[in-house]
Amino acid sequence: MPIRGLRAAAAVMLAAIVLGRAGRPAEAAWALTTLDVGQGLAVVVETRDHVLVFDTGPRWRGGSAAARVSLIPWLRARGIRHIDRLVLSHDDGDHTGGTGALLDSLPVKDLLVGPRVKPKVPSRTCRRGEHWRWDGIEFRVLHPVLETPGSDNDNSCVLHIAGTGGSALLLADPEAAAEEELLSQSLSADVVLLPHHGSRTSSGARLVGAVGARVGIVSAGFGNRWNLPDPGVIARWRAAGTTVLNTADVGAVTVHFAPTPGGIEIQAHRLESRRWWRRGASR
Repeated sequence: MPIRGLRAAAAVMLAAIVLGRAGRPAEAAWALTTLDVGQGLAVVVETRDHVLVFDTGPRWRGGSAAARVSLIPWLRARGIRHIDRLVLSHDDGDHTGGTGALLDSLPVKDLLVGPRVKPKVPSRTCRRGEHWRWDGIEFRVLHPVLETPGSDNDNSCVLHIAGTGGSALLLADPEAAAEEELLSQSLSADVVLLPHHGSRTSSGARLVGAVGARVGIVSAGFGNRWNLPDPGVIARWRAAGTTVLNTADVGAVTVHFAPTPGGIEIQAHRLESRRWWRRGASR
């Protein structure tokens, strides 16, 4: 790893130690961290005794991966030595590019993948209706029902997480067709990952209204060539009463859900430079 990458990794670990909670969440509490991986997505969900990772961020042209300077150092700094479940939402490189690095670094007990993801290790396919309970927290897969002939984006795995303190909707890259299918279910959530990094192909008005989120998180790269998130999309969420945070502006975002109703605390973890990932990508 380049020296600058090592410095960035050290900054991530320092942020986790100084800003993060010293211990794991209590029973019925949980935490959701959307890491700053540039243009991509990597999320860590912690309950008292379990850890779920949702996507692993991008792989760069030089062969390295954002996970090496963000996701993996964050997990290690939190004292996490294994992953109970890794979810790979769909087969886009900005969502799965760090998978090899993560599997090489930490044991993963279970791998749940979108219908078109073809990992080199044993896995199960993400399907609507699958659900489980960890330490008083409910996890439900909302999408897809079956693989569709549509885009990889519309085959993205969607996960809803709920506890006494609040709920979150983890959306990867679903676009209009997948959003219409999702609307057949209850989507209400306190926190939402804005779909497709805030692209105008997603976040239709009906979805925004159905979710009714208090907080929306955009995982986007600083100065990315797609100009994401789209200003009109951000305005739509804000008009619905959602406070939107962008990892490109504030760094990693952690939401702590207390074991009491409405108990949400938000922390932003800015690194030494918000362009650390951009430097790594150029190597």
